[in-house]
Amino acid sequence: MTPDNLLTRFWEVEEVPRKPLASPSDILCEENYQRTTRRNPNGRYVVTLPFKDPENIDIGSSRHIPLAQYLRNEKSLLRKPEVKAEYDKAITEYLELCHMKKVEYNPADKTTPYYLPHHAVIKPDRITTKLRVVFNASNPTSNRKSLNDVLHIGPTLQKDLVILIVKWRLFRFVFNADIQKMYRQILVDPKHTPFQRILFRKSIEDPIEDFELQTVTFGIKCAPYLAIRTLLKLADDVQETHPLASNILRNEMYVDDVLTGTHELSTAKQARDELTSALESAGFALRKWTSNDPEILAELPQGHRLDTELLNLPEFDNTKTLGIRWNSKINSFFFLVNPIEKKPAYTKKGNFINHS
Repeated sequence: MTPDNLLTRFWEVEEVPRKPLASPSDILCEENYQRTTRRNPNGRYVVTLPFKDPENIDIGSSRHIPLAQYLRNEKSLLRKPEVKAEYDKAITEYLELCHMKKVEYNPADKTTPYYLPHHAVIKPDRITTKLRVVFNASNPTSNRKSLNDVLHIGPTLQKDLVILIVKWRLFRFVFNADIQKMYRQILVDPKHTPFQRILFRKSIEDPIEDFELQTVTFGIKCAPYLAIRTLLKLADDVQETHPLASNILRNEMYVDDVLTGTHELSTAKQARDELTSALESAGFALRKWTSNDPEILAELPQGHRLDTELLNLPEFDNTKTLGIRWNSKINSFFFLVNPIEKKPAYTKKGNFINHS
């Protein structure tokens, strides 16, 4: 590297960070959100998918490809009955919670729906849900386009995780909670649910049926934007009635994880109650609560608390090597020195240690 290049890099590193300018795509995505988002009488938000050309959604036919993939996945699942049972349970839950509905397949339908292939992903290290259903909106159709190809992705709205965690531990009293099935509490406008179709059957003796997912679906590239943007919309809507909750939703969330705290125990309890109330008004439920003070958790149902003292903090840029965890009982961070042997290295109380 030449001296000129080194000098340029030096000044780039030393330069005060500036907020990047919004791209034309991000501006259109935000305009679409503000123009089309509404709230149902029950408080739930309804959003639309931010299509690049909403008047001419040229996506092609797609049912045949997900059908072939579904049959292959089904054949594989049949060799693992316990996994298939969990998978069927996960899909059926969508129906039971009204997160999807059955529709009739009509080859002559003038509108061209989009079918999402789906498969199971198993994460045995998770404390709660071991199996998740993953939907693929990047699957190409007959005209070689996918749903993700014709959508805006939206601006990045999530906060920097490192800054959030450092800020979190500056407080004397802290708590953490998780919004249960956050994406699935946000409804998609019925005019766009045909672009979220899936195929499913519980038994190979049954016919394969068509369903439409009714909520924001992970796997569609604009889903993170729609979910976080809706929390910010809720923050605006509850600013006057729930000021503490409004601040948390704007500044102390990492996607669906709450990382907040205060210096006064009474304020922490008030923030807990405000946040619970504000989120419940929009159909969001907080679960897996944990705190460094038992009084903050005392009024919460036992089933809503994290059933372990160890909190797995969100991964840094999807990198698992740090493995940072927080022990609420002794109020300490630690991470795995040797991931193979799984030997933890504790910090001093509330502080990080470096490991090379």
